[in-house]
Amino acid sequence: MKDSKTKIINRHTNEIGEICLRSDNILTFIPNKIAKSTNIEVMKGDLERFIDWTKKTGPLPFLSDNRTLKQMNSEERLYIQSKLPLFASKIAVLVKGGLSSYFFNLMSYLNKPEISMKSFTDADKALNWLKGN
Repeated sequence: MKDSKTKIINRHTNEIGEICLRSDNILTFIPNKIAKSTNIEVMKGDLERFIDWTKKTGPLPFLSDNRTLKQMNSEERLYIQSKLPLFASKIAVLVKGGLSSYFFNLMSYLNKPEISMKSFTDADKALNWLKGN
């Protein structure tokens, strides 16, 4: 999800993955190769960093690569859903195709997010959507 023109302004790595603020003002989350689930304590730490990184700009577009994540419990889902508007202006979520896309869209329909949210199977298409292209 990084091209040669995009620099990383801020980066933080934890047990689940890596969060970044890119030079094109897009926030990202990329899980590490072995992460299969989220962790509420890690999410709280990431939230603090995202809020700190967006103090001057306000909420920014956010790309979350959830393709390797297999589970998110309801506490984690409700937590992140309520906190996203604090740092994200809209969110693109990378998922595997098929049932993952179906379940993501169903959950988004049943639990209307406060900000624009869309799932993608292709990172370039997700980034273009976040950039408004």
